[in-house]
Amino acid sequence: MVRGLRWMQGKSPEEIARVLPEEYFLGDRELYLKVLRNSLESFSPTGRFSETAPLRPLTVLSAFDEKVRQARIDLKRTYTNEFVDRALQSLR
Repeated sequence: MVRGLRWMQGKSPEEIARVLPEEYFLGDRELYLKVLRNSLESFSPTGRFSETAPLRPLTVLSAFDEKVRQARIDLKRTYTNEFVDRALQSLR
């Protein structure tokens, strides 16, 4: 994953799409490219989560799921960058 994210840096959506299997496009390559163009900046260049990244899905889920909204979730216990950090070390 880390190598893939590094490879994506500086690539156009068209360059990225060229290496993907046809199945990724679900029959609509142009729609896939549009979605990719609009979401490229959401991919972490290093693979690491920022401290605030887990808050985004929690906020979205809380907007329409009462159980999530009422839950006491310690976000720091829901993710780790440990594996990414090890992968980054091995690439140096």
